Amino acid sequence: MRKYNQQAERPFLVFSTILLAGWVALMPFSALAQTPNPLPETEHYTRKHISFFLEEPDFPLNQVVVDKFRAQMIRFDYHLISSQVGGDLLRFLSQVQRHQREKAGELAASNRKQFSSPEQGELRLGEKVVTWSETQQIAQAAFVFGTHWDFSPVYLKGPTMHVIQENEKGEFKHPDLPADAYTRIRTVKKKKYNQKTKKEEDIEVREFLYWEVGAGTDLSFLLRIFRLATEPEQYLQWSNGWYIGNNYVVTREDMAAARKLAPKPRQFDPELSSDQNYLLKIRRFQAMLEVVPADRYMDQAVRELRFSNAWFGALSSVLKQDEAFKLKSEVVELFKPQDRAQASFGEKESAASLGVKTRDWLEQVEWVEEQGYRSKKSLGLVRIRGFYQDDFLVQPMFLARDLELGDRLDEYPSKNWQINFAGGYYSFPGQLSGASLNLDLSWATGTLTPFQFQQRIQEKLALHPEKSERDLALEESLAWDWDYFGGVTLPLDFKTYGVSQKIFFDLHAGLLWRKYERQWHYSWGVAPMLVISSQKNENSSSDASSDTSGSERNTLPEAFGLKILAGAGYAFSRNFGLETQGGLMFALPYGVGWQAQLQLLF
Repeated sequence: MRKYNQQAERPFLVFSTILLAGWVALMPFSALAQTPNPLPETEHYTRKHISFFLEEPDFPLNQVVVDKFRAQMIRFDYHLISSQVGGDLLRFLSQVQRHQREKAGELAASNRKQFSSPEQGELRLGEKVVTWSETQQIAQAAFVFGTHWDFSPVYLKGPTMHVIQENEKGEFKHPDLPADAYTRIRTVKKKKYNQKTKKEEDIEVREFLYWEVGAGTDLSFLLRIFRLATEPEQYLQWSNGWYIGNNYVVTREDMAAARKLAPKPRQFDPELSSDQNYLLKIRRFQAMLEVVPADRYMDQAVRELRFSNAWFGALSSVLKQDEAFKLKSEVVELFKPQDRAQASFGEKESAASLGVKTRDWLEQVEWVEEQGYRSKKSLGLVRIRGFYQDDFLVQPMFLARDLELGDRLDEYPSKNWQINFAGGYYSFPGQLSGASLNLDLSWATGTLTPFQFQQRIQEKLALHPEKSERDLALEESLAWDWDYFGGVTLPLDFKTYGVSQKIFFDLHAGLLWRKYERQWHYSWGVAPMLVISSQKNENSSSDASSDTSGSERNTLPEAFGLKILAGAGYAFSRNFGLETQGGLMFALPYGVGWQAQLQLLF
């Protein structure tokens, strides 16, 4: 019986062994199929090494671009500022990379660190030579920026006839004109309401005329960005254009020359556009078309582009939104009582070294995997409120969930201005009351760099030595923001008492303070105001002796005063919110007034 049982167990043991071996053999494949690919860990910003290749090294506009990058994009290291060698930049970069690989291989094979002579490491392209150290710097760069500028042929604009009407004192307020400027004074008839006679009358008004012709060129700029991967490739490109030119006042000699060119000189009239065109044909302005645009307008272009930050702001905004160039950070500590978090750019970078400032926006992101594909998901937005050591403090604004340790925060395009459109009620009791419309523009000015913020903390630390630097930084991050704002309120008065239509312009400009608690915010502001008022009274009675039948118009005096505002609102997104706002107004001669309105924030 025992022998029978052993024989009966053998097939079972063999079968079990086969199953076990098969399971062990297939286990890695099963585990591989069931285990998802690891998602990317928190990523910090890696400083990029940038090389500039300039078609003309001494071209003044290239220096403007380089200076703008060095001053405003300090997140990059700029290794090589050089001239382009050869015609095609992409081809040249490929040659440099091949040269680097080949020569580096020669050094490794000979067990040397440098060439015995400089000529051995040189890259020769026709008559031009690139040294070994230059090719090393190019190969070490992550990206290469190539610039191209172009001036169009000079062209003329206009002519433009300027008309200036005399003021109440009989004066003409015009810009300074050359002594030989061609000018003319003409008299025209216009309608004007006479307060004494209560009628509209035809009056004669004098107008001062002078003419200008413009001459200039269209300047175009192309920036090509190449990434040096295994093989160089064009990564991005950005272009912009400007009109660079001047206006020239037409002189008496110019007008005489144009008159001679007209078919009928005696009938020549510079007030007619058809005759004005002869100004463009005179020798003085035709000679402006014969100059070399770059020679004539280079200095002016350099001044205008160096002074303006708008064009470089647009360029830097494009770069900051690109995955390769945007700043990336990680949440390293939470301060839940203050609703703040501390974030870091990593051990190699700091908030100061990357040029961020308070009120910049960051995006909370996480990596997710769906159907085998990895993608980056936006969870909301936070805003920088302060700095501590090399890190920065952020406030959650629009989040699907609270911040957690290790959360990734990416740079997000910043908009430090806001348009407010409101409707409500506006009243100076006894003077005017009724519905109103309001349009305001506010822009942030109280932004601080890490250095400025740290200075403020050090000053407070001297006054409160018992507090820690971190506690003071957290307190400062809770402070109110302040903005400049300005706008116009248009009250519409539909009250009775003989008033059928009344329009008031309330112009105001001042300071606005805001405090944010997630999507809620509270505000108060103060602004000087100027009220300009006009009204139209309907008088239905007929009084022949006073001759006031029909329409009577009068203008109320201008009112100067002060407006104090307070409000609370809720932001549904970074670009849209609602706010209820009330205001107390003091203006002479209207007295005390008030307003209440509902604002749409964009």
